[in-house]
Amino acid sequence: MGTESSNKKLGHSHGGHRQRLKQLFLDEGNFDNFQPHQVLELLLYYVIPQRDTNDIAHALIDRFGSVEAVLNANVDELQEVAWIKQEASTYLKVFDALERYRRLNSNKVPTKLDTPEKVIEYLKPRYYGKKNEVSMITCVDRNCNVMGCYTLLEGTINFTSINTRKVLETTIRSNAPCVILSHNHPVGSPKPSQTDVESTRSIIRLLSQVEVKVIDHVIISPTGEFSMAESPRYAMMFK
Repeated sequence: MGTESSNKKLGHSHGGHRQRLKQLFLDEGNFDNFQPHQVLELLLYYVIPQRDTNDIAHALIDRFGSVEAVLNANVDELQEVAWIKQEASTYLKVFDALERYRRLNSNKVPTKLDTPEKVIEYLKPRYYGKKNEVSMITCVDRNCNVMGCYTLLEGTINFTSINTRKVLETTIRSNAPCVILSHNHPVGSPKPSQTDVESTRSIIRLLSQVEVKVIDHVIISPTGEFSMAESPRYAMMFK
């Protein structure tokens, strides 16, 4: 069914609009033929049952720009839109949290990180929906099996804000012989900045004093991923 046909079927001037929208989803089992506001409109039916949610959905898209941005917005931002109160904003945040939970608990997520591809596959779900920069450390054994993944700091401007004492304490507490550093660039390129490089060198030197090897430093961004250990420019840091 094409988008034009769907729009006719969902024409807002006809009676039973809510039921037609629900039925379209039941028939197709996906949102492929939905406009962005229609996705939100359908979600809001179940939490704002006594009001036309079409205008509210349009207002959300106008305010945030996309369904993903709406679901990634915080509760206070959502409540700046008319008719979105605590119950509706919490409801919308559930979908974002559920998607992150699904990604983290997928059977496809590897737990043996013996290739850069597996490292990225493991880390990407952990950065899903993060609007601020988040620094993590993944502890692994000598066979690259995951021993634990820990958030070092969230909401920072760059990786250099990490408290090196926390890096050391987390590593020692996990009794890990090897670690993988990671952080995200919420916007722009995953290419490391000079401060990223300098802080990586500092942490490598720090952990070498307790005989812990830093395997890689991976940067995740909306435009891609960057493995410093796989880059010819930075690979020698990890040897």
